[in-house]
Amino acid sequence: MGNLQSRLDLAIALPLFEDQSTPSAHRLRIDTRSRALSSSQFRKKSADLQRLINEALDMLQAFGVPMTDTGRRRESMAMAFIAVAGVRSNAGWPSALDFNQGRSMTTRDVIDYRNQHLGETGSSGSYDDIRREDLKLLIPAGIVVRSLPGSSQNTPTRGYACILSSPAPSAHSGPSRGIVN
Repeated sequence: MGNLQSRLDLAIALPLFEDQSTPSAHRLRIDTRSRALSSSQFRKKSADLQRLINEALDMLQAFGVPMTDTGRRRESMAMAFIAVAGVRSNAGWPSALDFNQGRSMTTRDVIDYRNQHLGETGSSGSYDDIRREDLKLLIPAGIVVRSLPGSSQNTPTRGYACILSSPAPSAHSGPSRGIVN
């Protein structure tokens, strides 16, 4: 189990203080077919997965990530965040691991995780979409970092990791332990 403090604990607590009777604009909903508010894939997921995705969106908004894309794009970004942190719906956010705990995933690993644990059926050939679309807002926000800073963006061994418990490492530092793929 991860020992995350500060950013993750704060982000988990923030939605608890919000008025849940009025849906937040960034959350996905099951009661609409609007592309801005939901996706057909989201509506097919179990209630536990829907909750986990919306919790991820709550956290990402608390971290300052813009929530202006379609429902499916926000869902994909939330699932990339969940995958990189290694969170499963049955264990919840306290099980999240970050860069400082040695967790890192390649974009193909993210696709595999989404397929195995988040009810997706993504092709391993869509790995470039993970980097270009799903992680593009999380990296500048400092929530996700590249595990091999300075490497070519097409390096197949470069992974991505969450930074949840402490500030992001400098461009030349590595994780405190070996990288786990």
